[in-house]
Amino acid sequence: MVFQCYGKPSSVYAIVNTLMYRCRLGRSDIVPATAASQCVLSKLCDVKALHRLIGRLSSVEELIPVIKGTEIGKVVLSHIERSNFGEISKALWSHLVSTIHYLMSRIPKKWRSRIYTYLRRYDLHNIVISLTSLVTGARIRVEDLVPLGVIESRGLLAKLCEVASVNDLVELLRECGLGRYGDLIEELAPEVKDISYILPIESRLYWQYVCDLRDCGDPVLEFLSGVEYDLKLMLNVLRCKVMGVEEHILSRAIPRSGYLLSDREVSKLISIAVSDFARVLRETVYSELSRARVREVTDFERCVEEYFLGIVEYVAKRPQFTISDVVSVMMLKEMEVKVLRTLISSLLLSPRRR
Repeated sequence: MVFQCYGKPSSVYAIVNTLMYRCRLGRSDIVPATAASQCVLSKLCDVKALHRLIGRLSSVEELIPVIKGTEIGKVVLSHIERSNFGEISKALWSHLVSTIHYLMSRIPKKWRSRIYTYLRRYDLHNIVISLTSLVTGARIRVEDLVPLGVIESRGLLAKLCEVASVNDLVELLRECGLGRYGDLIEELAPEVKDISYILPIESRLYWQYVCDLRDCGDPVLEFLSGVEYDLKLMLNVLRCKVMGVEEHILSRAIPRSGYLLSDREVSKLISIAVSDFARVLRETVYSELSRARVREVTDFERCVEEYFLGIVEYVAKRPQFTISDVVSVMMLKEMEVKVLRTLISSLLLSPRRR
């Protein structure tokens, strides 16, 4: 495990409280960034309320009261009349980018490298989309990618859309200074038979990302990304099992180490049947998730998302004058954008509306 603690923690919240207490003095030069992040936080939608609307809305009109009067609401309402999801999606991602750039402008230059490391999460998002396109043969456009991260900063998103092989992708990543991710893809790509086999690779890439964040020196930032990794790992293992990925592939591709999950717990999740998933979760620090209907992957995914949302919101609303004040709000902003994209796509792209 990356994270070590004394004894069995009562909950994830107990751990983050301890970390926040240790970091509580913060740094005076982060004060402007913390103030800016709290300003952004005050203008967010109720993301939990938005998340609970997934699968329950029958029209765009029902969404308007929830987002009206918020910053992102203005973005959606200025595009919604055209009923073009592509344009709305692009506007939402642009809104996220402008918010992140605004927050970064308030961070002292000597601390920005930590945020640049954090922003590699969007490189991973784009890399997985590229890998998926190589497996399925579907073409991707720049508009399908999130305009953040190292690849975007090098002006290479268009080139990422044009990669024709795993070798091309690996070379592009090495060109961008993301060679460690490229090496992992080169090692694991021969195992890929169909789209389901990308999930273990995604977990392996994200584990490397969490390890990279350890060098940032902010325990709460590392914690948030580590917990997110554990949750992604659970979901990806469950999806792979449901989709029939062989256990030996999971064992080879998915790291045996978790963040708050012990090596033993990760091994159990990989080896057990889907019907035993809840039982194993009950024995972990994430026992709260064992009450979810694990056999329904979509429902479990929503429970996991809401669970993580609660943790990030908890941190964001308790500023410690550290870099994690900014990152937690960036995470919430990302969640706000993603949930709205999910809601709007389900309304505009569902077969019932065609």
